[in-house]
This record gives sequence, C-alpha cells and structure tokens, in this order.
Amino acid sequence: MREFSRLKLLSFLVAFLFFPHLAFAFIPGNFIVEGGYFRAHQGQSQFINIEDLIGDDFHVTKQNDNNFLAGIGYFIPGMQTSRFTLYYGLNAFYLWQTEVKGDVIQEDLFENLSFRYDITNLPIYLSAKAWFDTCYKNLKINLDAGLGVNIISTKNFREEPLDDITIPDNIYHSNSRTEFSATIGAGVVFEHVLGCFPVELNYRFFYLGQGSLKNVNPQVINTLHTGHGYANALILSVVL
Repeated sequence: MREFSRLKLLSFLVAFLFFPHLAFAFIPGNFIVEGGYFRAHQGQSQFINIEDLIGDDFHVTKQNDNNFLAGIGYFIPGMQTSRFTLYYGLNAFYLWQTEVKGDVIQEDLFENLSFRYDITNLPIYLSAKAWFDTCYKNLKINLDAGLGVNIISTKNFREEPLDDITIPDNIYHSNSRTEFSATIGAGVVFEHVLGCFPVELNYRFFYLGQGSLKNVNPQVINTLHTGHGYANALILSVVL
C-alpha cells in the first residue's frame, strides 16, 4: 500500500510538470478551494551604507499587518488505515498586499523622512494532509504540512518628508524574489456541511522567507531587506 501511494504521488508530479493537461484526468483526486484571513510579520530595521556619506538608518515602526488570502490545491489519496487517511498534492496560496512602515534617520542624525512599502506573497507547496477519525461520524481532525517556494513581491516603496524642507530620496524600487517557504496547520473537517462536499476549518502557520527591494541609486551600497517573514492564518476550505 505504501509503495503504491509513493508511485501515485511520483506519477502525479511527473504528469503535472510535463503534461499538466493530463495530470488531473488520469490520477483521480480532489480539488480544494481555500479562503481566509492572515496576520503577517514582515520588515526589518537596517542601516543602509551610502558611498561617500555616513548612511541612513531605516527603522521599522510597523511590522504587522492583516489581509485576506485565497488558495487552491489538488490532492490524491495515499496511505489509508483504520484511524486516518493520508493525502498528497500541490497547494498554492495568494496572500494579499500588506504594508511595512518606518522612519529614516539620515546621516545617523536627522529623523526627517518616513518610508513605506508593500509586500505580496505567492507560496506554492508540495503538501501532505492527514484526516484522523474521531468518535463523531461526520467530524475529523485535520493536519497539514508543506514545503516549497514563495514568490515575494516588494513594491510601492515611497518616502515622505516629516518637515517642510527635506526632499525624499526614493532610493529603492520594486523587486521580486523566490525563497524557500514552509507551512504547517491543524483544524477540523465537517464532512456533510455542504451536501457531499467536506469543509475544513484550519489554523495555518506560514514561513514566507526574506524579500528585498532593488537599488536605483548607484551610491547605495546595500539593499533594504524585508527580514524573515511569517504569517498566522485562519482558513476555511471546501473539498470538491
């Protein structure tokens, strides 16, 4: 049974990568549609070195922000026992835009600028899901885990003066990076809430990796990083 499950997973991955239009037709499974709300922790205070100058201290004052997320996945059944069923598949999420804010201390002396930028995350995972039976017929316990990559997009960097005489530098521009990501979660499954479609209510933790902005001024020696981001989410899912 275990070897057969591994063979099915390998077949699905090969088909998905090279023949995506055939993957879902020949390896039966279930789509899952997900929606939820998350709280992200991102942004990192950093000293920026500037050629021929002392440099600027970017001090983050807002690292936490909230927004909605959506996800879609496809899972095939794997190992089955009298206590649980294991599923394998691919799962992708889109975490809508969150904001990082802070202040700039120019030349390590004058706090005369504020800054902000936005971040979106698109994590894609090779995932495993386990449904555990309970003493209630239509209620199960769900565990999720996944490893993959996250496409981190940083954009809309802007500086604003805190006085009437300072001119913003705007030394950074939008950027996109692909970083390692992981997720783990737990929740409950209600099997007959929407007719024959099971519904999951889950908590998820996402490790999102570290993004960065792009230098647009050749005098700027190092780039501004987002720090190692993570998010906590509450997700409602429907298995189709």
